[in-house]
Amino acid sequence: MLDTATQAEINKWLALSYGITDDGANNYRLVYGPTQWENRWGEFEEWQGRIFIRRFKGVKYLPKYQEHGEVYILEKLVINFQPEILVGVKVSYEPIWIFDQKKDGKVIHPWLSAIQFFMLMAVDGPKMAATRMIREQRDSYDQEAQLFSEELRHEAENLAYGGVGVL
Repeated sequence: MLDTATQAEINKWLALSYGITDDGANNYRLVYGPTQWENRWGEFEEWQGRIFIRRFKGVKYLPKYQEHGEVYILEKLVINFQPEILVGVKVSYEPIWIFDQKKDGKVIHPWLSAIQFFMLMAVDGPKMAATRMIREQRDSYDQEAQLFSEELRHEAENLAYGGVGVL
């Protein structure tokens, strides 16, 4: 399982970057699939071992992502339009990205830079996300080059005036 501090840091970054609701819920969050449960309306069967007990229509508290296994999921808070989720629930978290298991069954642990990329994709779309990332990288390189150039200029001035440079 992912370090809970790392998951908390990612969720804090999501709240700061993409906001929270009036009642304090993150608009986006990272969750560990097996810890998510929800009330669902449907038709269910109850069994005691191999013995059939009954079939009933109603509400049952179920694992939300049981079909995905032990995975991390990036979710978005949305207005609830799903009739099978309990009536009266106005919003629910729905998956926008699942950190699926590797072929060897190991869990893929999300990291902040991956979450940042997926959020760009989710909010801006693929073309805009790629353009923004390229621009940010270029700006970062330009800043580094400018700082390095200023350092070299400063050292050259020190050497020209008889000072002792670091070079």
